[in-house]
Amino acid sequence: MDVKTFYDEILAAIIVPEGETALVGAPIGLLAETQDEVAEAKAKAKAACSSTAPQTVNLTPPPATATPPPAIKSLLNGLSNVQVYLTTWRGMAKRARVAAYKVCWIGGCFSTDILAAIDKEIEDGVNVMSMSLGGGTSDFYRDSMAISAFAAMEKGILISCSAGNAGPSWYNLSNVASWITTVGASTLDRDFPAYASIGNGQNYSGVSLYRGSELSGKLLPLIYAANASNSTNGNLCMMDAGGAGMVLSNTAANGEELVADAHLLPATSVGQKSGDAIKKYISTESDPTVTILFEGTKVGVKPSPVVATFSSRGPNSITPNILKLDLITLGVNILASSVIKRVKWSLNIVLSGLLTWLTESCTAN
Repeated sequence: MDVKTFYDEILAAIIVPEGETALVGAPIGLLAETQDEVAEAKAKAKAACSSTAPQTVNLTPPPATATPPPAIKSLLNGLSNVQVYLTTWRGMAKRARVAAYKVCWIGGCFSTDILAAIDKEIEDGVNVMSMSLGGGTSDFYRDSMAISAFAAMEKGILISCSAGNAGPSWYNLSNVASWITTVGASTLDRDFPAYASIGNGQNYSGVSLYRGSELSGKLLPLIYAANASNSTNGNLCMMDAGGAGMVLSNTAANGEELVADAHLLPATSVGQKSGDAIKKYISTESDPTVTILFEGTKVGVKPSPVVATFSSRGPNSITPNILKLDLITLGVNILASSVIKRVKWSLNIVLSGLLTWLTESCTAN
């Protein structure tokens, strides 16, 4: 199991072995802050792995000097609400080694740090550099990424860089030098359908990772969030207004591209056209109603792959005779891991989840 973290802690135990399946929101590993906690983590992982029902594993933190805040307790106890069955996880190459070089800070990513990191990577003898960095283009002699990548290329190192997140307009690529592999983001053939079914019989396709108590097809009053008061209760709203659930609509910037989110209440995300139709229904119907129908995980979705809306596009504005992008790879709703950070009372828990960002496609290349 691949676990990536920028916390200075010990990966003490892996709960989900390589090649096995995991649930979104389920713990896949434990991080320890000290060597003393490693044995405790291994014991907890052993108990979790031996269970035939992983969703029943007790994630309650062990007794400590401090009591976990109620919000953290609620999050741990409610992990099953965001679980989704996914396909088999695959581990990385058995003999591969990964090194991370930090070049970005609160103030930004500075050329001096990027150049120093790449010099260090060359010195360390890496075979592949994966850099999710960029932001516009300039002549190569003024482009620190292009200059440093050229030095790495001369040493036989493959440089994989993100195309950028400025799509879907044209001429907005980053990292367009011919010696850089420029990687865009695409969808894959997996989806998480959740339909918004409104009172006039129309169904609108959406996506959601919500897996809590469903609405069982019950039609509920529907209001537009802009018209909602803070006291709204029991209604389904177009945005969060304290209702029983949500139908979230894309704006023109995201169009029809849908990204699945793990909601804590019944919710689905729909494209701009569907959102406009639902808003028109709300404004013209005297008693608008809606329910949400969740259909779990679907595979074999067509067409796929499709270039992600946010992924930057060519042509190459610096050297138009060189075609860029070089390739696209998966970068939408990608299975990944994140960490519930320590609050001085428990081992950290590495959670599986879904991410959407060009960084994921760059590192997947």
